Amino acid sequence: MKWSDGISAHAEAIPDKPALIVGEKVLSYNQLDERSTRLAHAFTERGVRSGDRVAIMLPNGAEFFEAGTAASKVGASVVPVNFHLKTDELTWILSDSTAKVLVTDDAVWSKVAAVAERVPSCDRIVVGGSGDDDYEAALASAGPSPASLTAPASFSPVFYTSGTTGRPKGVVHRSFASDPTSVERGQLSQVALWDWTAGDVHLLCGPAYHAGPGGWTMTALYVGATTVVMPAWDAAAWLDLVERHHVTRAFMVPAHFIRLLEHGAADRDLSSLRLIVHAAAPCPVAVKRRIIDALAPAEIWELYGMSEGGATRISPTEWLDRPGSVGTPWPGVGVRIISSSGEALSAGQTGLIYVAPAGGARFHYHNDPSKTDEAWLEDAFTVGDIGHVDADGYLYVTDRASDMVIRGGVNVYPREVEEVLYLHPDVVDCAVFGVPDPSLGERLKAMIELRSGSSVTDGDLAGWCRSRLADFKCPELIELIDTLPRDPNGKVLKRRLRDAHWSGSDLGTRPGPPSGRTPKLTAMSGFGSKGNMAEQKLFFDEVKEDDTGPQVSHELTRTDLVMYAGASGDFNPMHHDEVKAKAAGLPSVFGHGMFSAGLLAKAITDFVGIGNLRSYKVRFVKQTWPGEVLTSQVVVKAKREDGGAKMVDLECTLVNQDGEPKVAGEAVAELPVRG
Repeated sequence: MKWSDGISAHAEAIPDKPALIVGEKVLSYNQLDERSTRLAHAFTERGVRSGDRVAIMLPNGAEFFEAGTAASKVGASVVPVNFHLKTDELTWILSDSTAKVLVTDDAVWSKVAAVAERVPSCDRIVVGGSGDDDYEAALASAGPSPASLTAPASFSPVFYTSGTTGRPKGVVHRSFASDPTSVERGQLSQVALWDWTAGDVHLLCGPAYHAGPGGWTMTALYVGATTVVMPAWDAAAWLDLVERHHVTRAFMVPAHFIRLLEHGAADRDLSSLRLIVHAAAPCPVAVKRRIIDALAPAEIWELYGMSEGGATRISPTEWLDRPGSVGTPWPGVGVRIISSSGEALSAGQTGLIYVAPAGGARFHYHNDPSKTDEAWLEDAFTVGDIGHVDADGYLYVTDRASDMVIRGGVNVYPREVEEVLYLHPDVVDCAVFGVPDPSLGERLKAMIELRSGSSVTDGDLAGWCRSRLADFKCPELIELIDTLPRDPNGKVLKRRLRDAHWSGSDLGTRPGPPSGRTPKLTAMSGFGSKGNMAEQKLFFDEVKEDDTGPQVSHELTRTDLVMYAGASGDFNPMHHDEVKAKAAGLPSVFGHGMFSAGLLAKAITDFVGIGNLRSYKVRFVKQTWPGEVLTSQVVVKAKREDGGAKMVDLECTLVNQDGEPKVAGEAVAELPVRG
């Protein structure tokens, strides 16, 4: 038997062995091979050819892996799609990926059926559907031959990242059609890395469309192991399935651990477990210690990686010696810490984490060369995570760059605060993030889930933090809630919480300015233009507590930055229309001629902070795109000092509401310090 023949080889060697178990339904390797061959013929009848793409938008079930195997049999790549997406989101992915066929189910399709008219080039096969679209009808009408349709080592996926700005982008690693051996090499490395055997029983407890749990299921099928499929996560059901099927391994996330500990995992017979690997989100140190004890003697390993590529791993023994570390690089992989100006940093210094894949492998973002270029620095890429390595080469992920809070010009990393909260015996889960503050720019808020029946108050938790953290790191707002919002991968939807506060949603308490203060900023503007080049000078004179109170010199704030905008047309002189530039993430461009608003907010709040700034000068290439509402995206290329002035080199892009770039240019922000 050749593993390179994957499921087809197992169908001959171990035809009756269970490949997938879903509830009471058992699908043998022979059945999986036959059904996937029939579905492969159904794909070809719908125009799928080698090198094409098939989208799979299904909840966990046998059909997901039948469809993936079928696509691989005709040499097509697979686009796994989160089945919670809405019509607009699915429309984008199907259009961008040029998928020839979408495989989904009736419950999902009923919510997104408008896609059929929006992307008519994409056919569909629907589990539980009707007529020609029905999944089982498609299998029945197709034949189980020819025998030459054998399954390769695995399918070749194109994962679409959720992204922080604009539309999600497809991560393209390799194509089975162009390099069939690359998929097999990838599977062989996973087998060696995690010591897979045909005797393993794998429990799929995360979404199959995710690279971690879905990828592990494909490796299980590659080696001839059995996978037990959970339709959806449930802690009690997980414990029952481990006992019933003598599960040996699973790919999990920290949110699973938290729920298992709440359900008394330590009291169950989980002796069959051999290996648990967790990833996808940071694991609180306190939770990690408890789950290591609760699931012993199973080994709890941690993996740090992303859709773009794997990076490091750490054993439980290593982790107990270095709590909080995510380990050392995989064989052949390199990890570097790089400063914002592109310089390599030494051990102990914090910067952007760059990963150099093994063998010089590279990925690209489908149809997005600019985003691809931004991610790569020579032979290594970053997804924006921040961290450091110690003297022995162990990596510590401090936070995501997008989660970092700038409090009064000082960087605060929410994960450090969350780790302290998790040490409290009554805290089940928490999320710490920045919310608007008129004085400091941002202040910290913690939203916390408590154990059932707990009498702990927000004041108790504030005191807990103050006794363990410097004052500037302690949350100034604490809200106790029943359940934190999470995505299907178990990650807390921190961006949703943060955005709700910045936009003034009713979710939580929107902080206002300190009592008795109404900060204002007076700006005088001069404006002129020469063709496509314009120059704007803004002089910040004073900030007053109120209209009659004493002057507070040169104080700039994140949420009370008031600018005079030219809102009446292209290249017209500035008018005295006040608008507030909220500098949360990527600020809006207000009216025409407000490209500088984004530059100003980004440069000051992210790289200068609240200080003694007196003047500001921005030079840029184009300011407006008629007829569209645009948003500024600013990338900092370098920071420097020149004659006592702080200089920030910026690359600026204006994008429309669909994330399409309309205007691009470079700018220099000059911020002289006037004692």
